[in-house]
Amino acid sequence: MAQIKKMFARIQEPVEVMVDAFVATKFFLSVATKMNYDDKIVFTENNIVSYLAELEEYIGSLVTYMAFKKDDPNAATSAIPLAQLTYKNFG
Repeated sequence: MAQIKKMFARIQEPVEVMVDAFVATKFFLSVATKMNYDDKIVFTENNIVSYLAELEEYIGSLVTYMAFKKDDPNAATSAIPLAQLTYKNFG
């Protein structure tokens, strides 16, 4: 348990820095909830998923933005999480 707490503590600041950078770029959240990063917040097993979901959505928005900016013909599908795609068996 102590190792998990150390790992959560080690990633908390980088997550906060990345989210702050995304907020400054005006990317908007549509699914995840905007989380609070005050001095009293500590990542725990109960709240880390929400914080990482917020960061994941910002990163997904960036991937989609970059795909559209590069005129990628598959830009609209670049935001679909791979875990949600079903395996296609063409045989």
